[in-house]
Amino acid sequence: MAQQKGRTEADELANAAARGDLQRLKELLDGAANPNAVNSYGRTAIQVMMLGSPRVAELLLQRGADPNRPDPSTGCFPVHDAASAGFLETLEALHRAGARLDLPDGFGRLPLDVAAGGPHGPVGRYLRHPPPLHAAAPGDGPAAEGAVHWHARGSRPCWPPSPPRRAAPPEAPVAAVPRQDLLPPCRARISAEGTGQVLPAVEAPSER
Repeated sequence: MAQQKGRTEADELANAAARGDLQRLKELLDGAANPNAVNSYGRTAIQVMMLGSPRVAELLLQRGADPNRPDPSTGCFPVHDAASAGFLETLEALHRAGARLDLPDGFGRLPLDVAAGGPHGPVGRYLRHPPPLHAAAPGDGPAAEGAVHWHARGSRPCWPPSPPRRAAPPEAPVAAVPRQDLLPPCRARISAEGTGQVLPAVEAPSER
């Protein structure tokens, strides 16, 4: 009987989340409903929630819903669903609550692979350059000042910024030398993607 009651409550919670019924969702959670209880189809409320309502996502997450639980059928995570549907605010809410962006679904796809608008759309840009979740604080364990800062994706370390360099003392002026052979052999142009593209050397004009 208790199991049936829990399943009924989980179904009600999932249905309220799917409808985007914030008031009913809050009533159920205030009544001690388990935010991670699975409904009759084996899914939690956050896995079936209305993706276009970031407030629903925020409420579930505040009450302890697990954003890193895969769908039992597809292996998709809520961030996959939000990314593929193009709901950036919901994706941001999930990420702020600890949802990982580096976990593949059951088909081996990352949220970036299914992002609406492709990798250069608003969702794709967020997934490629997510904001850091936590700032370093002195004595705060692995994130202590001077330690490696872990990227929001949770898989790549982001090194702390280098301290500002002191300005070099001014050098004595050097007379300009009008010689084309003193041009640099090449120059690097950094694209928006952060990759260096080496351009060919500038050829000196032939002497007449």
